Amino acid sequence: MRNYETTFILNPNLAEEQENAVVDKISSIITSANGEIVEINRWGKKRLSYEIGDFKEGNYIVLKFKSLPEQAAEVTRILKIQDEVLRSLVVRN
Repeated sequence: MRNYETTFILNPNLAEEQENAVVDKISSIITSANGEIVEINRWGKKRLSYEIGDFKEGNYIVLKFKSLPEQAAEVTRILKIQDEVLRSLVVRN
């Protein structure tokens, strides 16, 4: 298993339940394939460096996890197709 870190920016207009649903979905993808969530940091609402769509702010979430490369690729794929996610990045540590 390898160490990964993903940072994603969520739509700032989401309710807390919707935000938790996105985080739970990503977490379940990792844990369903015997991966491990190491840490979840919610940075909260921050101003963006540049506008993404019509948004000037976004909710930042950093998720550190251990998994196989296939699950990291699946996390990347899911983050790209989620409407709630403005931007995302998955890197290997």
